[in-house]
Amino acid sequence: DDFHGGIGVSLQSLSGDLGEYFGVEDGEGALITEVHEDTPAEEAGLQTGDVIIAVDGQRVESPADVSELIRDHDEGDMVELSHVICCSSNNVNMFTGE
Repeated sequence: DDFHGGIGVSLQSLSGDLGEYFGVEDGEGALITEVHEDTPAEEAGLQTGDVIIAVDGQRVESPADVSELIRDHDEGDMVELSHVICCSSNNVNMFTGE
């Protein structure tokens, strides 16, 4: 797991089987394995098992992509995450944290 402090989640890459299980294309997205308490992710309603597929409209293929795109923001900036919940795409807006 890779912790992403700017939004408060731990992420892992998706293998082909995991991607299929979570309803995303092979090589797309980063699986949320933990949402930490009192973080922007928790406040935005993200949950363990969601898959982040884009940050501010830019597609992501790995936890490293999420980190890179979040790092481009200052603390307190608004970001939009596109994520998949049980094969259904959704968007949430949140402010970045420390």
